[in-house]
Amino acid sequence: MADPRPRLIAIDGSDGRAVSEAAVALQRELADRQITSGVSHWDASGLFNDVHAAPTAHRDLSPRTLLLLYAADLAFRLRWEIEPALERGAIVIAAPYISTAVTFGLASGLSREWLLTLLRFAPVPARTAVLREGKRHQPWKRRSDRGFGECCTTLLEDTPEGFARRKTRGRMIGALSTAAEKHGGQYRLKDLTDLADEITRKQPARPAQRDDAE
Repeated sequence: MADPRPRLIAIDGSDGRAVSEAAVALQRELADRQITSGVSHWDASGLFNDVHAAPTAHRDLSPRTLLLLYAADLAFRLRWEIEPALERGAIVIAAPYISTAVTFGLASGLSREWLLTLLRFAPVPARTAVLREGKRHQPWKRRSDRGFGECCTTLLEDTPEGFARRKTRGRMIGALSTAAEKHGGQYRLKDLTDLADEITRKQPARPAQRDDAE
């Protein structure tokens, strides 16, 4: 009999450090329940690290280019981390996954249709946990190693067009709030205990769905 337990869990949000911490916290909660899981982190491929290491004069960047890189990194993660673990029967926590990329693209002015077409290769997660934002009006810190939004800040601010950190993050938070409504609401760290309980009971309370309305 197939295991009904949700196995691909997405954690999404605009704060890269919070997303990473939430994934590790959920993994710990599952371990306390004797459930094995793994975490697939953003930039496992090292693509963004390579771009950041290049001289500024050699970068030809735009939000669209960064989303293409995100898709390439996600394809790497699926091929080498997520799909092999799922085939072994493990639970995988993808941090971040589809919603983070889609909402960043929307906040940057890209079309929903283009974004969903770009990421349609990624399997729909069984559960998506969108993190509740803390300091809503704080811009991203320029940290290439902290998360997707923070790395984009670092890379785009040196472009001729510049980069409106506060405005883009505010728009992304709004889009994430809309996405959260379709996945049952936003999560705080303490809510991950409830999510771990859902997984343990093998009775996910909220159905999976394609992120086609971010």
